[in-house]
Amino acid sequence: MFLIELVTLTNFKCYSQSKYEFNPGFNLVVLPNGGGKTTLVEGVAYSLAGSGAIPGTVSDYVREGSLGSSYVTMKAQLGQKQLVIKRGLSPRNSSLKWGRTSVTKVTEIQRFVKDHIMPPQLVRTTICCFQREAALIARADMNTRRKFIMALLRLDVIERALKSLSSVSYTHLRAHETSLHLVCRLLLE
Repeated sequence: MFLIELVTLTNFKCYSQSKYEFNPGFNLVVLPNGGGKTTLVEGVAYSLAGSGAIPGTVSDYVREGSLGSSYVTMKAQLGQKQLVIKRGLSPRNSSLKWGRTSVTKVTEIQRFVKDHIMPPQLVRTTICCFQREAALIARADMNTRRKFIMALLRLDVIERALKSLSSVSYTHLRAHETSLHLVCRLLLE
C-alpha cells in the first residue's frame, strides 16, 4: 500500500516553505482562490513523475525572488517502509530513499515509481472541484459522498475493471505489482 504522509514545498511557485501532513483515508485541502491548492497537487505529481507531470516548464515553478534551491519532498509509506522522494527543480538535486534502496538519478527514480507505485501516466492529472461541490461532499450522506468522490477521481472505472479481474489469474502480476497496478497497466498498454 502507498500512503502519502507529508509533502514539503520549498521555493515552489507560491510557497517559500510549507508542509502538509496527510492522514490515512480521505484528506480535504481547503484554501482560498490563489492559496496554492493546485500547486500542492502539482508538487505531489512532480515528486512522483517529474517534469512530465506538470504543465509548462520547470522554471515556471521556481518561486519568484527565491534565493535558495527549489524542491518538493514527499514522505510516504510504501509497504512496511518509509519512502522519501526529494525532487529538486534542478535534476541533480533529486533523491529517493526506501529501506536500503537509495538512488539519485532521475531515470532510476522514474523507474522506481513506475515499478512500485504507479505508471507516470496516472500522475499527470489535477483533480479539483468547486466550493459548492466541496460543500455538497461535506453535507451529503456517506453513500452519496462515496459516489461523488469515486466519479470525481474516476475510481468508478477502476473499480469496475478490478471487479472484472476476478476471473483473471494473478500470474499476470509483475513483481511488487498489486491488482490495481495490473488494471492501470492493462488500461494504459
